[in-house]
Amino acid sequence: MVDPRRLVFINGTWLKTNMPPLRGWGLRGQRPDARVPHGHWKTLNFIAALRHDRIDAPWVINGPPGGGMGGMDF
Repeated sequence: MVDPRRLVFINGTWLKTNMPPLRGWGLRGQRPDARVPHGHWKTLNFIAALRHDRIDAPWVINGPPGGGMGGMDF
């Protein structure tokens, strides 16, 4: 058996700042307030080490996830 306290998983995800929510709650007949940064759109990577009781070493990287201009291949 492996002690779960010794396990560390590296996980990554990405987000784009120009992706507003597609759905939301609002008053009947009014659109929900969904703000996006105008003219300041980016793609960001978030990488962290996941342990059984916490997240370690969070890292945010500016750039797309699949290579290209400043991106990373996982």
